[in-house]
Amino acid sequence: MAMIGARNLIRHRGDSLIAVLGFMVGTSIICSSLAIGDTVDSFVVSLIHENYHMVDEVIYSVEPSGNYSVFSGDQAQEVSQRVWSMEDREDLLDGLSWELELTVSVVNPEEDLFEPLMTVRAFSPGTTSAFGALYSGGKELEAELGPDELVITRSAAEKLDVKAGSELLVGNGFDTIHLTVRSILDDKGRAIIFGGENLFASFDALWMLFQLSHTASGSEVGPGDWRGGSYNILYISNHGGPVEGGQLCKKVIPRVQDALKGYEHPPGSGRDLGIIRDKGSGVDSAKEGISTFTKLFVTIGAFSIVAGISLIINIFVMLSEERREEMGISRAIGTRRSHLRAAYLFEGALYSILSSLTGVLVGLAAAYLVLVFVEGLIGSFTGQTMDVLRYFTVRLGTLLVSFAAGFSITLGTTWFISNRISRLNIVSSVRGLPPPPVHTAPQLLVQRLKASCDSKGNSGLLCAFSSVLGVMVDRLVLWGAILITAGIGMVSWGLVSDSLWQAQVGLSLALVGFGLIIRHWLPDRAVFSMVSLVIMFQWALTPPFFRGLGSDLEMFLISGFVLVTSGVVLAVWNTETLVQAVTGLFRALGMSAAPVRIAVSYPLKKRFRTGSTMFMFALIIFTVTGTSVVAYLFNLNIEDLERSVGGGYEVVGISLRDIPDLKGSVRATWGEGNLTRITWERTTSLAIGFIKLNLTSDRWSYTERSHLVCAVTPEFRRYNTYGFNDVDWDLLRSRGIDGRSDEDVWRAVDQPDLVIVDSSLGENSFGPPGLGLGAGTQITIILQNGTRLVRTIAAITDQFAIRAIFTNETTARNDYNVSLKRVHMLDVARGEDANAVSDGLRRALKEFGLYTIVIKDVVEEILRFQNGFFNLFNAYLSLGLVIGIVGLGIVTLRAVYERRHEIGMMRAVGFKRRAVMAVFLGEASYVAGTGVIVGAVMGTALAYMIWKDQLQADLPLFGIPWATVVMISIGALAFSLLSTLPPSRLASRIAPAEALRYE
Repeated sequence: MAMIGARNLIRHRGDSLIAVLGFMVGTSIICSSLAIGDTVDSFVVSLIHENYHMVDEVIYSVEPSGNYSVFSGDQAQEVSQRVWSMEDREDLLDGLSWELELTVSVVNPEEDLFEPLMTVRAFSPGTTSAFGALYSGGKELEAELGPDELVITRSAAEKLDVKAGSELLVGNGFDTIHLTVRSILDDKGRAIIFGGENLFASFDALWMLFQLSHTASGSEVGPGDWRGGSYNILYISNHGGPVEGGQLCKKVIPRVQDALKGYEHPPGSGRDLGIIRDKGSGVDSAKEGISTFTKLFVTIGAFSIVAGISLIINIFVMLSEERREEMGISRAIGTRRSHLRAAYLFEGALYSILSSLTGVLVGLAAAYLVLVFVEGLIGSFTGQTMDVLRYFTVRLGTLLVSFAAGFSITLGTTWFISNRISRLNIVSSVRGLPPPPVHTAPQLLVQRLKASCDSKGNSGLLCAFSSVLGVMVDRLVLWGAILITAGIGMVSWGLVSDSLWQAQVGLSLALVGFGLIIRHWLPDRAVFSMVSLVIMFQWALTPPFFRGLGSDLEMFLISGFVLVTSGVVLAVWNTETLVQAVTGLFRALGMSAAPVRIAVSYPLKKRFRTGSTMFMFALIIFTVTGTSVVAYLFNLNIEDLERSVGGGYEVVGISLRDIPDLKGSVRATWGEGNLTRITWERTTSLAIGFIKLNLTSDRWSYTERSHLVCAVTPEFRRYNTYGFNDVDWDLLRSRGIDGRSDEDVWRAVDQPDLVIVDSSLGENSFGPPGLGLGAGTQITIILQNGTRLVRTIAAITDQFAIRAIFTNETTARNDYNVSLKRVHMLDVARGEDANAVSDGLRRALKEFGLYTIVIKDVVEEILRFQNGFFNLFNAYLSLGLVIGIVGLGIVTLRAVYERRHEIGMMRAVGFKRRAVMAVFLGEASYVAGTGVIVGAVMGTALAYMIWKDQLQADLPLFGIPWATVVMISIGALAFSLLSTLPPSRLASRIAPAEALRYE
């Protein structure tokens, strides 16, 4: 049997090549998705190691203003002694480094360049052995800096356009000092810890600028003695390099936490000092994010994989039909069904090995091309060169898993088809006749009973019994009962486990089972059409009793398969209706409808093959159309996105210093004449500060989570356009708030025990997922002094731009110690350019360290980045479209060989060559065109469902990018016709005499 399978592979080289190319698609998609995941994993993890360098754990405390709390020298000394005294028999620690890390504004007066927010650091030269040194031009730099010197990373120097010897003005919003650039640092190692645009100065310079207590200038501070200075952050380095040190975090963290137990900072805060960040957790979080990224690519690629499986089935069905006579003869001379099945399985195994090896290589190439696109996309969005390809990584496990998965998919499909092939009838196969129906013993008994009843007048108890028994032994009825039972079980499982896809799939299975049962009495066309329509509506509208069940990416995948399958079944079984409409049109135009009827006659005879080919097209067009419509919705609703992100404001400013009177400050620094460029009635300044949250939700549990508090002003409450995802109206009514407007909801924060929170704590319509808290939930807020306040969430906003707990100004000041107005929401006067106003404000208020952003620019940049990723996914999906186009060409080519006799008859009765060619092109147009239409309609329907259920609140306008959809559809159809053009021309050139002699 192995020899027969190998002989078939060698003898039918053309078929073998086609099969291998078709089978390799699944492997290439899987391999490329996993290789992309490997590379991004390597890239992100390497970035984390570079970001932390030799730092493995970080300790600091945050003030309400968001700044790090300052530790005196004595406090720093006690903390370091506690850490060193932890239980450490394994000698885990390599060093400690108390440092200053501060946010400053920097001005280059020579070039008149200003950066309002930059990080400046100071560290002890004695810590270089454990934490690394600074380098300039590849040479280690002397770390000791004078009080009027600084060094700057190359990326920061390029941003400020400075060189060695340049003088910079470094300010904190209250005071400014002049520092001279001593050297430009290489962007590596310690220089780029926690950010590439860093400045490094001496402790003395920063103590003086921020008026921090310290001993005499030049005091000795270092690894063994931190007394005499002021610091705000402690770095811990574990033994080993950047990678090995991070792997020890899980051992070090609990021991450091035990050593610091009982030490409060600030003193009296009621909160123990502890590790805030660590390299190990950063790597773990990155790996979790990468798994989601890889899952997304695998999900998108699954559509192409399924299309490839459809092509495999098509190819084997065609091969079996071509070899039917040959297999019948083999069975006639003694070959058993198991032998026939084994021969096909071996042939499929050879296909699987060749296609899987080829697919792995193609997948690696596809992954590389995708990463080239991603690298350019990220670079264009961030403005920085992201050398992703430098980390191109393919693990051995990826190669093995890809090969095994591709081999299993192909071999499993082959096994399924070979079982079907091996059940042929010997006589009908040898004579080329349709296979006779196969009856089981119970079915033969029922036939005898019915025959007996017919001979006796078709009456009596025996006839009634035979009718009931006939229903019971009907295979389709039995399968229907099994599917109904399984479907009810899945629906129950989905309701219990809060899984939407399980409940929906279960209901669909039950509907299919019901259709199989009623098929015993009704025509196939009516049953298939009815069941398909009901299932399509079920998935499009979601039954009311399923709403609220949880779902994830798998819903997009499964709903696509179900909707497309239903649409294809509906189209295949209602082709006659379409043909009648087209032939009527041809007659009305005075044209012959014969080519149309002939063109669809063959697809109607081969419904399974026609449906699977349509399915390939429809599935990919469905996905491309769906993603295109969703991407278009964001662009269509750009003004609403601007309102959602910016709250109706055009410019948002963030300042280092408190600006209690923004209008007065602008008048004093920018001039009276520029006041008219801003609508001051709507403009407002918000006080913000940091607190801690202690909360538990269904998704996350936090002992302490840092969050912002934002003080709502009357102007902000009146004019902002942020809406709400969730409002506890009963709670508001009980507090005397009866209105239903957004402004009425904002009035809730006038009551100290009520707060409004952003969508990161609730449910996000789009963007990062929230924590899932609902309105009416109580949360615990921890202040810097350790005080715990219980507050009730009155409402949850639908925005994610200001991630804060909102309260009123009085409560923020009295309860949370938050009063510094550092967020400024500005509305530009009509006719003024927002970018010009933004630049003017930054220059005028640079002494306050004001940084401004234009909301429209931010939204456009986000959309450009998002559109780029949608384009990437669509390009990735084009592999599946190629499968459909190639598959259609294969089907047409095999159909030409199958129908040589039919072609000869057509030519003999007067069909011209172009008419024969038109028939085959018509078949291709029907199959591809129907698949494209079904895919486009179902994709648009799914996009509408996603918009209605999840996006409508933020994107009120729905639209269809007709130009894109039509271009995709016409392009797919055009390439399909091109793929069928060669076999169609081949069919038209067959001589009648030769074709009639063929059989």
